Amino acid sequence: MSRNDYDDMGQSFSRRGKGGDKKTYVISFMGVLIILIAIIVYIIFKPVDDGDGAIEEENTSAMELNIPDVEEISVERSDDTSSIADDVFLDVTLPDEKVVPSSFRAPSDGIVTHSFNEIYEGKTLDGITYSAAAGSAVYAASDGIVSDAGNSNEYGRYISISHSQSGLRSSYYCLETVLVKPGDKVRRGDIIGSIGTSNKSFETPTLFFKLEKGSSAQDPAIYF
Repeated sequence: MSRNDYDDMGQSFSRRGKGGDKKTYVISFMGVLIILIAIIVYIIFKPVDDGDGAIEEENTSAMELNIPDVEEISVERSDDTSSIADDVFLDVTLPDEKVVPSSFRAPSDGIVTHSFNEIYEGKTLDGITYSAAAGSAVYAASDGIVSDAGNSNEYGRYISISHSQSGLRSSYYCLETVLVKPGDKVRRGDIIGSIGTSNKSFETPTLFFKLEKGSSAQDPAIYF
């Protein structure tokens, strides 16, 4: 074998040695990197020790929502209502019988001048009064049938309407004109007469309006 052959063989082994060193470095680096990643993952996800060597289990739903057990909830009853806001209690006055308020309307567009049970000229009013210009319209308070109409010394010209759907009777006194007669069917809001001064108890044009259930007078303001 010539000298040149020996030189070529040495260069070949030299190249192989350098290639093997590079592969060794790469494998070593990857091994170190894997170890470091494993250590980091272990540190991050390491279970929490409660101090006695036992691993404390996480209860995610209980920690986040902080919901106590049903058995632990207790309600204390107190008769002291002084701390409760005043607007919790509503002072509501209801009629004795169940009615549908929307089925009735005010019999006049005038101004209410006297309220139910108000004292007027020494007497307790069993209805309400409206003041309006003479000849102003008077409306049927609800659907019904005219049960009476005419003129009396006590009330002047008047109309009475029976409302079978509620068991009530409405009466309209001190009228200037009467546009219906007994037996006529009327609808809520129909014009049945006009305001006047046929009752001398009132100095100005006035409508005296009553609602009755049987023989018991009702406060009309409750129904409309």
